[in-house]
Amino acid sequence: MLSKIAADLRAAGLSATPWGFLWGFFFNSGFLALFCYRVYAPLWRMGHVFKLLGKVIERFSQILTGCYLEPNAEIDGGVHFPHGIGIVIGAGVKVKSGAVIYQNVTLGRKRREEASAPTIEAGAVIYAGAVVAGNAVVGAGEVVGANALLVEKKAK
Repeated sequence: MLSKIAADLRAAGLSATPWGFLWGFFFNSGFLALFCYRVYAPLWRMGHVFKLLGKVIERFSQILTGCYLEPNAEIDGGVHFPHGIGIVIGAGVKVKSGAVIYQNVTLGRKRREEASAPTIEAGAVIYAGAVVAGNAVVGAGEVVGANALLVEKKAK
């Protein structure tokens, strides 16, 4: 977990030091959302008492940052939210290291009963207001433009 937090700090352009952590915690809403996710996601999987504590931290994070990061999403270290407001990452979504996700982006399933969720590969950039749903894959280094809708795998 600490290595993922350090990677998140570096992705946000901060040093992986106590000063960098404090700066990110108090002044970078994207880093704060990811930090809280790193704390509450493991708690969510531990059991009833810990799940409740994880839910409290999750709500705290939502109120402060405006981001909803589902505990069952898989978010690697080194992901960056430059403007961490309105980001929604649903259950089953996989976000790889180096991905950059801007404000008001939604990543998730098309329907609740579907098993497939999007995968965001390393180095992908998703600009403001985009929606990536279903079994879509945003490949390494690819860009999804602002207010775009991506619902299928891209043909290679």
